[in-house]
Amino acid sequence: MKTLAQFSVRHSLFVNLLSVFLIVSGVSAMFHLRREAFPEVSFDVVNVNTIYSGATPEEVERLVTTPLENELKEVDNIDEISSISSESLSTIVMKINPDVKDKRKVIDDIQKAVDRVMDLPGDSEKPLVTEITSKEIPVIIVSLSGNLPELELQKYAEDLEDALIDIDGVASVKRRGFRDREFWVQPDLEKVRSYYVSFDEIVDSLNRRNIGLPAGKIETADSVFNVKTTGEFYTKEEIENVVIRSNTGPSACCRDSDSRSKPNWSSCSFCASITPSVDKRMESPG
Repeated sequence: MKTLAQFSVRHSLFVNLLSVFLIVSGVSAMFHLRREAFPEVSFDVVNVNTIYSGATPEEVERLVTTPLENELKEVDNIDEISSISSESLSTIVMKINPDVKDKRKVIDDIQKAVDRVMDLPGDSEKPLVTEITSKEIPVIIVSLSGNLPELELQKYAEDLEDALIDIDGVASVKRRGFRDREFWVQPDLEKVRSYYVSFDEIVDSLNRRNIGLPAGKIETADSVFNVKTTGEFYTKEEIENVVIRSNTGPSACCRDSDSRSKPNWSSCSFCASITPSVDKRMESPG
């Protein structure tokens, strides 16, 4: 300690310059150092989700979960594999060895193992590999509810989403309980039998009519016009007027069916609600 004091006295100019440099560097780092209020944290967990619509849990287990698990067991540096087979959904959870140096390589190996499984059912969706990190958790969740019509509540939710997405640092806003309007077509069984119409014919007729496709463009000397065929359903009456079958006899239409829209909601304190959740943009300063 005495030697350090003697050195400081003999080289006072150097010590003073060093002190000023350290103070200036510390102040500069304080203002320029990147800070995160919600830093991204990896939990060393990877999920593989596969949707198989309409399948029972037993079918999901046998046709989706088991083939994927057999291939994923060949991947190195995985400590634990667990799975849940529920109706229409297969979920496989893998815990990566926390001591592995290159976790990105392990995740890539998991993706390659999933891609090697070629005998999944044809009508199942492609398995989705997701690394679970803190960015998957929203920083804020808002619930909108009230004694309002569904469409009016959706309008408030859209306005709130626009306001949130304009805030600096917000990456995305996801909505739960916000569903597009749906028409539920319920055929009259007696009418169906009298016209000798099958349910497949009704479905095919509605699918052929409910389309919107680009039809090219028209070029003139001054401008270019895009042409599009519009045929999507917007009202109940449009569905009722769809012709299912037309021949020498009377035409069979959907107008004798019962069509109505059915909203879907999330729940908040036992009341209907729409829930926007905000995801933070990780690269922005917090």
